[in-house]
Amino acid sequence: MKQQRALRAGTLSAINRQDQMILGIYVVLGGFLLTAARSPRDHRSLILFAAWSTLAHDAAMITQGVQFHDLRNDVWGYSDIAFIGLVLLALAPPSRAQAVPDRTEPTSKASRPAS
Repeated sequence: MKQQRALRAGTLSAINRQDQMILGIYVVLGGFLLTAARSPRDHRSLILFAAWSTLAHDAAMITQGVQFHDLRNDVWGYSDIAFIGLVLLALAPPSRAQAVPDRTEPTSKASRPAS
């Protein structure tokens, strides 16, 4: 609700510009991830990109949270989001090369029917 009012408020928004920017990026990425969830093996690179970019962003934010006192309260939140990134990496489907081969096609010429 606060975000909706802030987006309509424009320059008078209560949400700072950096948060509006990252919110826009994550909303779009989230939409693509929802689409990718229907066929994760086909969209493996998108899922891995989301996980790795989340981990890179959170590592930078956690580092800044440790360095700067005014960001210390955010460290736990970024740690939670980094955990989600790790879960995405762990649950990423195997690549097609690593996937189990399809056993429906014959593997040798001897097992093929004569034409």
